[in-house]
Amino acid sequence: MSFVSYAQNFEDVMLWRALKHVEKGFYIDVGANDPILDSVTKAFYEKGWRGINIEPVEQWFERLLEDRPRDINLNIAVGAEAGELNFYEIPDTGLSTTELAIAEHHEAESGYKAVERTVLMRTLAEVCQQYHLSPIHFLKIDVEGGEKKVLEGLDLNAVRPWIIVVESTLPNTQTEDYQCWEPILLGAGYDYVYFDGLNRFYIAKEQEKLRSAFTVPPNVFDEFIMSQQRDAELRATQSEAREVEVAAQLKAVRQELHEIHQSNHYHWQLAEARQQQIEALLKSKSWRFTAPLRWGRNAVGSIVPSALKPKVKLVLHHGVLYVNRRPGLKGVVRWMLNRFPSAKARLIGFVGKLGAEKYGSPPTAIDEALSLELAQLSPQAREIYMELKDAIEQRREGNG
Repeated sequence: MSFVSYAQNFEDVMLWRALKHVEKGFYIDVGANDPILDSVTKAFYEKGWRGINIEPVEQWFERLLEDRPRDINLNIAVGAEAGELNFYEIPDTGLSTTELAIAEHHEAESGYKAVERTVLMRTLAEVCQQYHLSPIHFLKIDVEGGEKKVLEGLDLNAVRPWIIVVESTLPNTQTEDYQCWEPILLGAGYDYVYFDGLNRFYIAKEQEKLRSAFTVPPNVFDEFIMSQQRDAELRATQSEAREVEVAAQLKAVRQELHEIHQSNHYHWQLAEARQQQIEALLKSKSWRFTAPLRWGRNAVGSIVPSALKPKVKLVLHHGVLYVNRRPGLKGVVRWMLNRFPSAKARLIGFVGKLGAEKYGSPPTAIDEALSLELAQLSPQAREIYMELKDAIEQRREGNG
């Protein structure tokens, strides 16, 4: 797995090369600033390390509290002695300083307005004595011109960081400015081993085995990736995952629309078939031949008074009996009725019901013959017959 670098100048890559064999080590970051952006310690924190972050700017201190709950976060400045000092805060930058001359330079050169505050100051020796003495695997100092005072407040005989990294150029320049404080380190048993263009690296003499890690600058063999690249790749992966999810949802919606279309097409075909059946029925001979019966039934129902209906039924009944007693005439009537299946079906129903109403007995022989022939009608004809029969009965009940 690649090492993720957060530091602005790959300081964390160099430190990891030297200290990756240490599990859950300890660091001190003086002038910690933002806990993520350009942080020298963030990568180590993600590897399970912990440490002390010293940051007098309230803005960055609050972020440290949020991002580094495992660390010791101190909202103070450190210097050569304990007490209070004037601190010149330049909001939203890493340029805040204890040096008035540097604050005035930033205002003159870049227009940055410094806010003067009074902050608590302790010595680094006191901080280590209270929180952690040993081991300290690396100490990083970035205090915008106050490096000498920080080192003067550290007892390097009692506190022995394995590696010390100190910003060694004037703020926002390439001008080196280490001559005033380097003798403190050299005199305390530290060797200068590496300069990265911004910082100078020192190792304790008792950690001589670490020297080989500082012979060359960061390179491909360190197998690291910048946090910005990692974040961009993560966003790309998340974007691709969202695209896959959206594509799956779109596919599901299209499938649903396809199913709805198929269902609508099926019901359209069904409606078309029903319409064709209705049109075929209206054009059929049965429907045309029974038109006079429908008209006549309606006409009789509206013309013949209710009092005469029983007499009409009686006349029809006697007519049926008359035909039934004469075989020759019955054959002629049957031949005529066979030419009009719908009329025949209606007559069968009428005769059967008429006989039952008047005599309370089964239909006569002609009725039975007609009933047998009813079964030979087409389904459409039988359906029409039943509809007409029901309509006649309902009208009879309404007029009775």
